[in-house]
Amino acid sequence: GQNRQAIAKLTPIINDYPLYYDARLARAEAELHASQLREAVEDAEVLLSREVAGVTDDTQGKARFIRAAARYGLRLYPEARLDVLALLKDRPDNENAQLLDALILQRTGQPGEALNRLNLIVEAHPQSIDALTTRAGVLAELEKYALAKADYDALIERVPGESEFYIQRAKTLINLQQKAAARRDLDMAVKLGVSHGAVQPLYNLTR
Repeated sequence: GQNRQAIAKLTPIINDYPLYYDARLARAEAELHASQLREAVEDAEVLLSREVAGVTDDTQGKARFIRAAARYGLRLYPEARLDVLALLKDRPDNENAQLLDALILQRTGQPGEALNRLNLIVEAHPQSIDALTTRAGVLAELEKYALAKADYDALIERVPGESEFYIQRAKTLINLQQKAAARRDLDMAVKLGVSHGAVQPLYNLTR
């Protein structure tokens, strides 16, 4: 999780060995997680370049997903969708690509279709934390708070030590006017290590 430190260590290696593609892929992933999105796109594009020899299909697939996710973060939705569709053409069962495709649909004014896709993904992958988390977030954005709460209930049951799920459920509970329950979730998040100051604005909404 120390992405900036990883980038700092990988960069001189790549400078000395520009054909060391595993290092470049690792840096691209670290850049994505560190929100250095343009840099992630650049590294991914090196790996996807037709001029580059010796890059495996698996590495190119990972690079294409990184570029898609970075383009999504940069709000380059049409470009991101081209990458996603290419991934799904090769592997229709690629769950991460399916989830990103649904998020792109939501951001491009098709929330109903996005939710339909997410429902199908959750149905196909009922144990997937990523699928359930993505759907819960979309439901909350669509102000379907009761449904979002149900997804967070399921997530907390499966991963009771994840503080972020308590925070997100607290937000849905506040919108459902269940302030005492929201406060209990915030208390649990603090107990799990979240600083009180980080959730103080939410506490203020439970009064």
